Amino acid sequence: MVTDRSEARIAEIYDLLETVMDPGMPILSIVDLGMVRSVEAEPATVVTLTPTYIGCAATVDIVNRVRTTLCESGFGPVRVEIRHAPPWSSDWVSERGRALMRAGGIAPPPARGCGPSSPACPACGGARVDEISAHGASPCMSLWRCLDCKEPFGAFKCH
Repeated sequence: MVTDRSEARIAEIYDLLETVMDPGMPILSIVDLGMVRSVEAEPATVVTLTPTYIGCAATVDIVNRVRTTLCESGFGPVRVEIRHAPPWSSDWVSERGRALMRAGGIAPPPARGCGPSSPACPACGGARVDEISAHGASPCMSLWRCLDCKEPFGAFKCH
């Protein structure tokens, strides 16, 4: 049964999860990335996450950060469940997350659906870009260069 008290606790938990940053892109919270699938506050605190990649090396770190953040704020004990089905989609990245990516020099994935399009340069907005490497700083990213402003940039891969 959902009560006003449990709804308030869930809202508080979501606010705290907004402070749990992704280790690979510390400008983004796990909420902005769409990794938080659900939160239960009663009878116990349960957070369900979907990592951006099944083999994401940061998953253990993220789980530990979630537990620590919530336990230190009085929501413990905390159970974190990992769900791989449905697989994470770049469609789940929030609009705020996309804006934070651009501000941080990362080209966000397209807002909806994947296609053969190239990312826009986050520095100048240019469309004339060249992929330098399909592999960037993390498995979620590729490396690009803008042919207009000459800046290199990471682009978040579409999945």
